[in-house]
Amino acid sequence: WDWLLVVPLVILFTLFSTGVALITARLTVHVSDLSQLLPFISRLMFYTSGVLFAVDKVLAAHPWALRVYDFYPLYQALKIARHHLMGAAVYPTYYWAMFAGSAVLTFAVGAVFFWRAEERYGRD
Repeated sequence: WDWLLVVPLVILFTLFSTGVALITARLTVHVSDLSQLLPFISRLMFYTSGVLFAVDKVLAAHPWALRVYDFYPLYQALKIARHHLMGAAVYPTYYWAMFAGSAVLTFAVGAVFFWRAEERYGRD
């Protein structure tokens, strides 16, 4: 039954992703060249999230860098999902609070940021 905790994680991740999408949507309206850069940024986020490597092992010699990774929302979501789906990758319990906070904050900032320039969309 532990895997059921993935459902709220997916909801939070959707909230986080929507916030990021709203922020980038407004930015690409005003800086059109940014749309050419976004695929590289998203790939960089994917490759640094820890999907392809064990962050704990790679950064074992640098504990300060591992502490920095603790604040990376994608890394937090991956650690939580791996724990609840595979029973591995034990994570600190504060990851839930940190990821929920970053998801809600990102969505709120994205919604307000997008909404404040809504009247300018589609004018060009």
